[in-house]
Amino acid sequence: MYYFNYHAWFAYDAKDYLKLHREGFICSTYNKEIGKKLLVDLPKLIDENDPVDAYAYALALYKNGDLIDKNKAFYLFDKLCDIEYLPAYNAYAICLFEGICVPKNLNGAIKLFKKASDLGCISAKYNLGYCYIFGYGVEKNISIGSSLIETAADKGLSQANHALGLYYYKGENGYPQDYYAAFNYLKEASNRYSAKAAYLLAEMYQNGLGCEKSIDNCIKEHTHAALLDYVPSQKFLGDAFYYGNIVEKNIDRAYSNYLAAANNGDSYAMYSVGYMIVTGKAFWIMDKSIGKDWLIKAANLGNNDAKELLKKL
Repeated sequence: MYYFNYHAWFAYDAKDYLKLHREGFICSTYNKEIGKKLLVDLPKLIDENDPVDAYAYALALYKNGDLIDKNKAFYLFDKLCDIEYLPAYNAYAICLFEGICVPKNLNGAIKLFKKASDLGCISAKYNLGYCYIFGYGVEKNISIGSSLIETAADKGLSQANHALGLYYYKGENGYPQDYYAAFNYLKEASNRYSAKAAYLLAEMYQNGLGCEKSIDNCIKEHTHAALLDYVPSQKFLGDAFYYGNIVEKNIDRAYSNYLAAANNGDSYAMYSVGYMIVTGKAFWIMDKSIGKDWLIKAANLGNNDAKELLKKL
């Protein structure tokens, strides 16, 4: 009999990630850099014959790896289903739902989501509820979907809390617009490392929606999301600290946030990093060719500001 806890915790490295899984915390989260390290370090740490370790490794492969890694993950999920390891049913169903490493099969995904949900898998309850809300593989039924998602939220699943917060924020999918309810659900999700929830919560703090207006808390939530590699928050913080409109101007923090977003593939951030270097705003970087390289990357992704600046250099 295995113990499963659906409250997310942040994993700082492969050892910490594996420790969390062994303790039953199967929804651990991390940033992109740690995700890459998991693929390198986990094979040295896991016991392949232990279902918990095998699942933790398979999940890391599927979330962070290439197609070959995802295929390996699917194979491991399949083997874990054979021994009835509960979270593997949900993971296998996600593979069928997304159709990345196997042909897309919504009917098969729904059957497994239902099986895992009936056996008590909270993540599967949320995924099944999501399918009912939007009519993926089943006849759309907001009442059934809402009930499943609310159950998952009550059990602490950050995805479910974020979803309900978003529904209340927008007033959609059968929920009235209620900023106070949205704030409470998003706060719970942010506390459980949902970057998207933290971003929306930051907007609510900035505008005083469902809460007292607080720029300090706005910046805190954006910082929380940025550390989880959420690009919109990284760009927001870059702009906030560069222009100094809502916080005190801080070129170092502006640059570091732009750079994080640039490394995550955002062309606006690439342009911003390049601009700061070639114009001397990032005065600690003497080699202007580094800035030009960033501008070229941004231009290649279609950024017109980068194209115009390159013409002037």
